[in-house]
Amino acid sequence: MVSNAQAVTSESAPVRWLEEVMHSLHDEFQSKQAQFGDPVKLRKFFEERVFKYWALDKMARAVVGSAWRDMTPSQQAHWQRIWQQTILRYFMIAMKYYDGTLPTLEKSPECVSAQRCWVRSHIEISGHKTVDLDFFLVKRRDQQWKIADIRVAGISLVLHKRGENLAVIRTKGIDSLLAISEKKNQKALGDVSG
Repeated sequence: MVSNAQAVTSESAPVRWLEEVMHSLHDEFQSKQAQFGDPVKLRKFFEERVFKYWALDKMARAVVGSAWRDMTPSQQAHWQRIWQQTILRYFMIAMKYYDGTLPTLEKSPECVSAQRCWVRSHIEISGHKTVDLDFFLVKRRDQQWKIADIRVAGISLVLHKRGENLAVIRTKGIDSLLAISEKKNQKALGDVSG
């Protein structure tokens, strides 16, 4: 039998992990902020320092739902790269609005199991509007937490993108989804490949 103290400790683990990650990345970002006027350096920061905390492989599968099984291994690998670029695109866009404020995390996560929890938070945007920003964390086989989804104002990125992607797949096919998504990323990211 698990004691209340053990339950609270295990439930607070994802909150502690997310808080540590946010503070570490925030401190590193603040110390190097002058460099990030260069989009190539900002991209490198996301790829080397931020992406390791995200379950991008799991997200890539989730945002295409059952169509993942219909993809060839080559299409799956291509989609994994495209999804990483999509997340990079979202981060690069978000940085235009980032003012250094960290989200305020709620201390009690909503855990659906010992390995899957929503950590709720909110962040003040531009000093006047508060937005709910929730992180879905999964504990991987290596016992490390990773971010597998994010909800902004109650809207799940994974569910939203799955609906969008499956609509494209149903009407135009998997190869069209790959081409459309890749083109959108290239247009938004430009040449920040370094």
